[in-house]
Amino acid sequence: MKKNLTILFLFVSSFIFSQSLSDLVFGGEGSFEVVTWNLQFFPKNNQTTIDSTKLSMLALNADVYALQEINDVDAFQDLANSLEDYMGYIIPNNYNNLKLAYLVHKDVEVISHNSILNSNQYSYNFAGRPPYLIELSFSGLTFYIINIHLKCCGDGILDELDSEDQETRRKAAINAIKYYIDNNLSDKNVLVVGDYNDLIEDDISNNVFQSFLDDSDNYLFADTPILDFPTYLWSYPTWPSHLDHILITNELFDEFNNAYNYVTTINMAQYFSNGFEGYDNCISDHLPVGIRLWPITSNIDDKKIKPKHIKEIINIEGKNVKPSSNQLQFLIYDNGSVEKKITLD
Repeated sequence: MKKNLTILFLFVSSFIFSQSLSDLVFGGEGSFEVVTWNLQFFPKNNQTTIDSTKLSMLALNADVYALQEINDVDAFQDLANSLEDYMGYIIPNNYNNLKLAYLVHKDVEVISHNSILNSNQYSYNFAGRPPYLIELSFSGLTFYIINIHLKCCGDGILDELDSEDQETRRKAAINAIKYYIDNNLSDKNVLVVGDYNDLIEDDISNNVFQSFLDDSDNYLFADTPILDFPTYLWSYPTWPSHLDHILITNELFDEFNNAYNYVTTINMAQYFSNGFEGYDNCISDHLPVGIRLWPITSNIDDKKIKPKHIKEIINIEGKNVKPSSNQLQFLIYDNGSVEKKITLD
């Protein structure tokens, strides 16, 4: 049981990280990691956002970052150029201002990338943001990642008689993606990642993802276990709701269902001295969601397969609390370890 007192400060621009970013680890040697991250009007706080995002990505060390809400293409290129081991790719057509993009580690071969479902018949339901498909090669395997950012908002009620209903538009977009995969990538390793802007736990009558959920032999929302996390660890904690998902096809079921693979939100808030508020002000109102896959299991180092992640935080009275400054807190990790911590502003 870990009981050391942690008081760490790292200045980045005008923001203070409460823990060393060396603890922010997700990628590992031999594994294939994909992180989906809505960067909310990137860069929402100009150069501070670019610098903090760069440091966070370097620490996470994922193979692929699938990004949403790129508002400034030049700022994205600045970010990509600052990450020497990554190449940046942005959706090649001039669609909605909130663009989709990728950052891909140079150890991963990019075979092709382009928008799909980009004709006028799909534009309305995708809110002018067609899916962005990238084909990659890693460890002798080919992966197809579809990055999406679906229409936001709505009342939670699916009204298919109303073509302007936001849920109806999301459902139509989802059905179009499924049709595309079924007819073009039916035997491929496919991941559909991004800001889906809806809940996978909705009841059947209002669930925009029902076509995928009904086809469980071929599709799986790999991030479903996140629903059991504390709500502040859902991908959109301010609501709170879990809106950012990772869907995989059955070609990846065996890889995902072994003991070495997992999916999680990445609790960025714990690295800012004023918690989620600091992260939100600096980078985004969405937490990143990552999946780790081990295409080759014969060379796995058990010590590196699963970094610990915070399961809950309690105060000295044993009550569940959110990350905060100037008080003693106990961090309970998913591997059973406990860390005692205090962060001072």
